Amino acid sequence: MNTNTKTHPLIIVLVIILLVSCEASKTDKFPMEKPFWGVDDYKAAISELQFNTPQDEKYPMLSDPETSPVFKKLVDRKNISSVMEDNSLGLRHRADFSSEMFSQFRQLTDLYNAMDREDKFIYDQELIELLRFGLYLQIQYFKIGNDKILLEADNADQVNYIIKENEETIISNFNNYLDNINREKSFSDYALKNFADGIGESFSDLMKTFPNGNYSGMLSKATDMEKKANNPDVKHAISNLVTTLKTKVGVTNDSETNPEPQE
Repeated sequence: MNTNTKTHPLIIVLVIILLVSCEASKTDKFPMEKPFWGVDDYKAAISELQFNTPQDEKYPMLSDPETSPVFKKLVDRKNISSVMEDNSLGLRHRADFSSEMFSQFRQLTDLYNAMDREDKFIYDQELIELLRFGLYLQIQYFKIGNDKILLEADNADQVNYIIKENEETIISNFNNYLDNINREKSFSDYALKNFADGIGESFSDLMKTFPNGNYSGMLSKATDMEKKANNPDVKHAISNLVTTLKTKVGVTNDSETNPEPQE
């Protein structure tokens, strides 16, 4: 009597389908179903990336169809605007939220700042997207922070110096964004185009939000970076910024390399 049994081909196919369908997706450990991520969601996501990413795998990338939804969620500006622009929420609550989100942004930037042995950014596209996300976040963060200071002050004149210091800080942080022009060769052309778009988008928003800031130092920085820029998209964006800043600080002569600070 033959005791050998043969497995029907259809059963084999069904088993394979079941095994594949049961395989965990790389997005399963993230709350992708949530419309907006809060501070705790960012903390959990960063912890997952930092401590549970296998050494032979990369962090979520825009070029990876499986993990790109995770990265896009990390830089979704609605995560910020859903709280920061909700006037039904208290000013102090929004200020605390923006402060914590700024901390999470800095940690994410540290993760995605890695370079290879050729001094190229491993996550160049993602890094630029994060930096642009950071520019947007900082405008909200510093504006809400200043509003909170004014709300809690007994005398607005007593805190004017703090407001001015905060304006100087965010302008300095935006100058740090321009410093990436010194590392043009570490980015791809595609990443540099996105970097240039960030100049055109966020720097005008900065000046609209903080119209009384002292932008003379930014003009000097932008003028220097315009000379260094090689990528045509970056060069065009920085040239436009220089023109805008000259108008802003009242420079009418190109020979004025050290414009007087605004009153």
